[in-house]
Amino acid sequence: MSCPRRTSRALLGTGLAVALLAAAGCGASTARAGGTKKVKVTAVQFGSSLPFQQQEAAGMRDAATALGATISFAGTPLPDGTAQVTATQPDGILAQPLVPAQFTRPIKDAQDRGIQVLQYQVPLAADSPITTFVGPDDIALGREAGKAVVDAVTKAKGKDTRGNILTSECIPGITQLDYPLKGFTEEIRSGLPNVTIAKPITSANDPTTSYSILKPAVDSATDLVSVYSPCETDTEALSKIHAEEHASWFAVGHDIDTVTVEGVRTGDILGLYPMSAYAHGYLAAYVLITALHSGKPMPKGWIPEPSIVLDSSTVGADGAALTDTSKMAAFWKPAIDKILAQPDYGVRPLADAAG
Repeated sequence: MSCPRRTSRALLGTGLAVALLAAAGCGASTARAGGTKKVKVTAVQFGSSLPFQQQEAAGMRDAATALGATISFAGTPLPDGTAQVTATQPDGILAQPLVPAQFTRPIKDAQDRGIQVLQYQVPLAADSPITTFVGPDDIALGREAGKAVVDAVTKAKGKDTRGNILTSECIPGITQLDYPLKGFTEEIRSGLPNVTIAKPITSANDPTTSYSILKPAVDSATDLVSVYSPCETDTEALSKIHAEEHASWFAVGHDIDTVTVEGVRTGDILGLYPMSAYAHGYLAAYVLITALHSGKPMPKGWIPEPSIVLDSSTVGADGAALTDTSKMAAFWKPAIDKILAQPDYGVRPLADAAG
């Protein structure tokens, strides 16, 4: 049987949906029920250029290698995500839909044809047929960033200080950015009741453009106490702006890369409160591949990833390992081993992953 044959973010959703349908149409190998054929898994990413996506892929590769499985990657901006999925005829799919609500049907079609699907990093849609999710609690990560700002501002100016906080969002309307913004805003309103949080500025998905958008906004703000974004590109831009202006406001963010880590080292970023990309990549692949090998279903629910904080107290010891994929396996091994040792990986109700 033959199967039918971005790098714009506007096309990301369509690419994943088509990729999943292609996988469903091709069918899966006989290894799924515990046969002797080597298990094949395809990870469908909504991108591969950002550091956190590369860290996820490194974790998945390491898990597949450890379990003797084959893993391939599909999805823009890889050359042809659909062809990647079609060619592998996977036993399982690791799904990372940019807008989960758009993919309920293609995921269900894949499952109806016997392909196991696990979603990672991006929270599930309300009507998702997927029952296993590996990843962060994005609202909680936002709260951690907000608490750090509350503590820093209170120490510097007092709890009753007045002023303004700017926020930004590189892709408005997607849950993995809206959720941390929600958590951050809740924490600020609770801890700094006299501070005003502006509506998020729409920034961009590259640091140069983000800089050109955020710099005028920062320069025109009055009584600025903090600037926050859940986007990696914005955090890079804010680190540069803070350094140039020798600013006293506090910048906080999430994603870890060489630029943001250097910002923490220089004091231009107060702290980073990241999802653990390598760890959830490893765990997602491990859980799916183990289920395929055993012929048993995956545990139903949310498998939380380990969490870390990178600030002035930890950047010296941890910064290098968190920006070098060759060092991540050793860094994350104790935390991953602890999760793997728990019954059903310490699974929790899916509702717990949304704050």
